[in-house]
Amino acid sequence: LSVREELLDRLPEDLFRGGNPDALQTMRRETREWKWVMESLSEEFRVPLQTFDYCYLYVMKGAFCVNDVIRIRRRMLGLSQKELCREICSEKTLQRLEACKTSPHRAIISDLFKRLGLPGALVRTELVSEEPAVRALMEKIRESSNDKRWADVDRMLEQLKAMVSLDLKSNLQVVENVALCSKRNQSKISSAEYCRQMQEALELTMPYSAFLNEGQKYLTISEQTCIQNMMLAMDKESPEFLTCLNRFEEIYQPYTEEEILEAMSGKYEFIMGYVGSKRGSMGQYDKADEYNEIITQGCLRFHRLISLHDSLYDRWWNYTQRKKEGISANMELNEKKELTRCLLLSRLAKHKHSESFYQKKLTISSD
Repeated sequence: LSVREELLDRLPEDLFRGGNPDALQTMRRETREWKWVMESLSEEFRVPLQTFDYCYLYVMKGAFCVNDVIRIRRRMLGLSQKELCREICSEKTLQRLEACKTSPHRAIISDLFKRLGLPGALVRTELVSEEPAVRALMEKIRESSNDKRWADVDRMLEQLKAMVSLDLKSNLQVVENVALCSKRNQSKISSAEYCRQMQEALELTMPYSAFLNEGQKYLTISEQTCIQNMMLAMDKESPEFLTCLNRFEEIYQPYTEEEILEAMSGKYEFIMGYVGSKRGSMGQYDKADEYNEIITQGCLRFHRLISLHDSLYDRWWNYTQRKKEGISANMELNEKKELTRCLLLSRLAKHKHSESFYQKKLTISSD
């Protein structure tokens, strides 16, 4: 933003967009506003403005090396070592592997992961494909989903189906997940049927009961997304919903305690932002704000915009609820300032639906 500001200040107004000085002034103002937001947040949440990109290889290995994934996932699914390694490797090899006494061979890992319902050795993309066009199309689908353009989502999803192998259960799971969300948002499916089919999509790779049961867990991003999407249609006071909240908190607690959120690659914001929002709706404002602060600091530190406006708005909402209920707050928040920051951040992140929401809130506030 600083470079952009300097560049715009140097541009002659008569050469910009056919001599349209208003357009240049608008961009200059917009850039100054974005800088103000980032600077004010960095100061408030005690994150240096000048941060750096690091290689987190060792942190990630410490958090979940392949050996850990196999051991945790096997126990989560209720498989014995003998059941998992049958026709893949010897039981002794698996024991040494789970104890981190040996480095696994690629072929063995591939077969073990397949039996465990995992797509590959900690792949970073949702869909298993070597085509860059697949990832680009998935990004467009995600953008259209954020903007509630469901007809575009349906159209691009049909293109996606022709580009990836749906014989791979993990790929089919992602496609089914997106398709069901689109149907629900277009009121083409009942809540009960939506939950049933979303559970079927989840169980392409793991049983739902394995998530609900107590104990250490390893879930893929797609599996977590399926469960969170199921929660959207659940009764928010049901034991099932509360169990899901508890399980997600158990999964992510070690990352906050050991301060290795960078190993989550943005997933903490997505899942725990939702959990925090629901805790706030239950009146558990302190717990909700604890999650909001972790998310905001993480976004600033690791250069991620996607959840910043959500975490700030949730904090603001918790603050207003405390005021209504006569609960003392440990800070004073200005409504116009908070909503303006949410608006500018949603615009910077190109979340048009959220931008429209905050604009309406600001208009009501001004009235």
